[in-house]
Amino acid sequence: MDSPEKLCLYAVRNREGKWFRRKGYGGYGETWVADFAKARIYTRPGGARGVIGWFANHRPTYGVPDLVILNITSVSVLDEKSRIEERKKKRVAAEAKRKVREHGRELEEAKRNLEKAQAELERVSEHPKTGICDMCGKKKPWGDFESTGNGISFCKECRADEHPKTGICDGCMKEKPWDEIENTRMGPRIMMCLCKECRSV
Repeated sequence: MDSPEKLCLYAVRNREGKWFRRKGYGGYGETWVADFAKARIYTRPGGARGVIGWFANHRPTYGVPDLVILNITSVSVLDEKSRIEERKKKRVAAEAKRKVREHGRELEEAKRNLEKAQAELERVSEHPKTGICDMCGKKKPWGDFESTGNGISFCKECRADEHPKTGICDGCMKEKPWDEIENTRMGPRIMMCLCKECRSV
C-alpha cells in the first residue's frame, strides 16, 4: 500500500524526556511517562500545542515542553479475516463445552433429587403417616381415613355398619343418619342440609 504524503502524528515531551500520557475523562495516574507506548498521540498539531501552552503558562518552572512530530514513512495492511474466524471457532467450541458442563451439573442435581425422593418414599413406607379419627379418637394410618366432606374424617372401623354415619340437620339441629340428610336449596344462594322430617315441613 502506498504511504499517504506528509502523514504526521504529534506528541508532547517534557524537558526530562518523558511523554505526556493519555488519561481520558476523569483519568488518574502519572501525567508524564517514560514509555512512549503510553504517550498520547495527536493527529493534528493544535491539540498538542494546547497542552504545551497550558504547561508553559501554569507550570513555568517545568519549562516549555517540546512538540514531537512523527513522520509516517510506511503503512502496512493486515488481513484479519482468518484471525477473526479462528477466534470465532474457539468461542463456539468454548460455548459448547460450557453447555455440556452445565447440562452435566443439571443431570447430577436431578440424580440427587431422585435419590432424596426415593429415600423419602422408603421412609414413609416403613413409617406410614397417621391421623386421629374424629369418631373414635384413635390413631390410624392415613390410608384408613375417609373425609365426610364437612371437615370430619372417619377411620374404616367407624365407617362400618356398627358405626353408622351421622350428621347434624340444619333445621332441627339433631343428629341423624347420613342417608336421611340431603342438601336442600332454600334460595338462590342458600343451601341447607335437612333431614327427611324437616324437608317434609
